[in-house]
Amino acid sequence: MVFQSHVWQTADLDGMRSAGRKAVVSTFALRLAVFFGATFLITGVKVTYLPVWLDWRGLTGAEIGIIGAAPLFARIMAPPIVALFTDRHGDPRTSVIMLAWAGLVVMLGLPLAQGFWALLVLTLLLAVASTAVMPLVETIAMDGVARHGLDYGRMRLWGSITFIVASFAAGAAVAHWNAGAVVWLMVGAAAATAAWPAGTPWIWPPRCSTACWTAPASTPRRLRT
Repeated sequence: MVFQSHVWQTADLDGMRSAGRKAVVSTFALRLAVFFGATFLITGVKVTYLPVWLDWRGLTGAEIGIIGAAPLFARIMAPPIVALFTDRHGDPRTSVIMLAWAGLVVMLGLPLAQGFWALLVLTLLLAVASTAVMPLVETIAMDGVARHGLDYGRMRLWGSITFIVASFAAGAAVAHWNAGAVVWLMVGAAAATAAWPAGTPWIWPPRCSTACWTAPASTPRRLRT
């Protein structure tokens, strides 16, 4: 009788642990979907209306073209460097938070910047933050897919939706006010992006140990130390 009671208690405990784990995984998927959505709010405004804002600030067509092209070089350099840093300290969540807040600070500087060179530097810094954060979030998402069977498409879908919504909303804001509204829409989206991961319990293993090298063959390669 004692043995049977112990079995029942063990089964109840396992069930509670399983339910708790499912709740954490579900919360992880939801928060990651929201983070994708917030990130692409910025992109939806920036890609479509940042040139309009730069023209409103008085830049020439050539200067706008340079500012639009220069971030492409940052996309080549920034992700590998940030990945190396993250690989060293083994915590992608910290890197995501740092990059998100860095992007917000840079955007707050855009309305204050005067002249082509100041805007070029800030745009490059913004490109470093925005292009480096996405590979880290994608890595975290794919880790959740491999380890917990999450649906990547459903999480990533919200980024595509908010991109479209942001493009339409930015157009409506420019039509209703003026092009000056563009940067403040970006700041608002960046604030949401920066605030969200700070309270997000990413599902990620602790600093690597021998277990990292004995993962199942189906587990994709992750940032490791």
